[in-house]
Amino acid sequence: MGLVVVPMLFMYLPTPQTAGQMAAKLFSAQTYLALGFMVIWLWAAVSAFFRNHLGPHIFHQPLFWCVLASGLCSLVLEFIVAPQILLRENLAFWHLLGSGLYLAQGFGVFWALYEEARRFKR
Repeated sequence: MGLVVVPMLFMYLPTPQTAGQMAAKLFSAQTYLALGFMVIWLWAAVSAFFRNHLGPHIFHQPLFWCVLASGLCSLVLEFIVAPQILLRENLAFWHLLGSGLYLAQGFGVFWALYEEARRFKR
């Protein structure tokens, strides 16, 4: 979402400050939505493993760790990177770190969806 919407905000809103504030709100909403889906997916995955008497084996699944890492990226973005960007100190570094974490989170989500789709086809 951010890769398409944020550049449009900067094109169509009157000032960069307004666009930046709106982008921050969109990223925050996306973070909470992603965390909600992550919790639901992890709960369903762990429940399925315990129902099938495989319990601890879920911790050997790369997909489990990928989803967890994507959620961690979301938390770091929301509670560490975003406040630093608002302080406007060392802005280039925090934007670069935030972009990297955003891409890592997106990659993790797409990989998880790909793996789930592959598993569903079997």
